Amino acid sequence: MKRDLYWDSLKFVLIFLVVYGHIIARYAPEGSFNKAMYNLIYMFHMPLFIFVSGRFSHIRDKEKYKRGILRIFETYVIFQLIWAILPLLKQTDINWESQLLSLIYPRWTLWYLLSLVFWRIMVYAVPNTLFKNHPKIVLGVCVMVCLLVGFVPVGAQFSFQRTMAFLPFFFMGYYSTDIDVMKFVSKIPKSVSIVVLVSSFFIIYFMQNKSISYVTTCASPYWSVPTISPYIRCFERGLLLVAATIFGTMVMRLVPTKASLARWGSVTLVIYVYHSFAINALDAFVKRGYLQHDAISLFVYACAIMFVLVFISRFKVFTILLNPVSFFMNKKK
Repeated sequence: MKRDLYWDSLKFVLIFLVVYGHIIARYAPEGSFNKAMYNLIYMFHMPLFIFVSGRFSHIRDKEKYKRGILRIFETYVIFQLIWAILPLLKQTDINWESQLLSLIYPRWTLWYLLSLVFWRIMVYAVPNTLFKNHPKIVLGVCVMVCLLVGFVPVGAQFSFQRTMAFLPFFFMGYYSTDIDVMKFVSKIPKSVSIVVLVSSFFIIYFMQNKSISYVTTCASPYWSVPTISPYIRCFERGLLLVAATIFGTMVMRLVPTKASLARWGSVTLVIYVYHSFAINALDAFVKRGYLQHDAISLFVYACAIMFVLVFISRFKVFTILLNPVSFFMNKKK
């Protein structure tokens, strides 16, 4: 299938925000520019990323679709095991029961891969007639699940909370496949998008001096913050649905359609999987005092990591490592 330059350009912008957001998450002090930027980015970057994932999750070839799900799951399992094994290399007294139990919790960024597997299985398992004939009912159910799942006493296990909380964005993307989204988005003046995003940043900067990641990451049940009522948390998640939709639309209006961005946006999986290793390497230098972590430096680090990962994506070995089993099975065939 011919790649769409706009959507690949958008994917590159979003994967950059993922990398930048994760770097900020390590070093953002309370009430700073970094903290405000972190809160703004996290309000829309993963919801919009998931929207794009849903847009390209239609079943056109069932066998190819199933192989795609298995490939994503294979990548998840491989890197889940890598992240589980790496800490063990430094330990002498290992609690194997605890280590095995930890495998049900996706490591750091890997939650998205596991959630993507579940979302695509939902598309495959639910009758197409339901999706096709009752889109309003499907989206309504997704919104209800998103809001009510926070009352379920299950957190990060198997990425349960995030899978259900971000469900509306995936299926909004799914239903956008046959819609010329940019026809509607392009009607918004660019100046309006800029004003909305910039003014929102300053509102967050001056009025919010603490992380709101417990709202934006949707990773835990509502009562995980005992000082806040679960019903307040539910209301906040509802606001997040609205804010993510608005901010995501504004960002979509500003993303240019560039062949260079699109080319880099076609390797987002490589960037997504490997950037966590790059950030951990960066962290080692920052902790030893070799690198600064002011606002400008963090942005530069994000750009540098993107450059390195785009460069290594040209080497086949890094893509093979994502799906070694699939690669050798196909080669054998």
